[in-house]
Amino acid sequence: HLDWVKISNEMCQKLEDHFKNATGILGFYWPQKLEFDIKPFIVEWIAKNNRAALPVYTPNQPLCYFLWEPSQMLQKNDFGIMEPSPLGKEIIPYTILVPLLGVDENMYRLGRGGGAFDRTMSYYRGQKWKTKFIGLATPAHLIQNFPREEHDQPLDEVLWV
Repeated sequence: HLDWVKISNEMCQKLEDHFKNATGILGFYWPQKLEFDIKPFIVEWIAKNNRAALPVYTPNQPLCYFLWEPSQMLQKNDFGIMEPSPLGKEIIPYTILVPLLGVDENMYRLGRGGGAFDRTMSYYRGQKWKTKFIGLATPAHLIQNFPREEHDQPLDEVLWV
């Protein structure tokens, strides 16, 4: 049993340390059950004159990212995930923080089964964009030998707390 409030705070601190000298647009996710709540870090990131973007989900497509501000209203998509209105210009974050349910020693992640992040990683890499995909995990997320499918994409890095 994980204390999600405590480890979310630890992950926010880890992210602050990791990105202390970074600038630019950071892609993130709106937390669901059993995912780190990194919103406090994102609010701090924006307060330091950086920008953040949230994805909009379209079935069988890569995720599209749109700028987000803390005052902005979000809407629930068909899967109950909060996302911005898909108005405005789609942007390409320089780093995307990726939630996961599990990860193996080769940085392949186990998600919720829809394949959206795998499609996004594959598409960005096919476009030769330099976006880094960073998974967020605890040791409890480490899984040995879970089945991998042809479309699965490895993360570039995993931050552990």
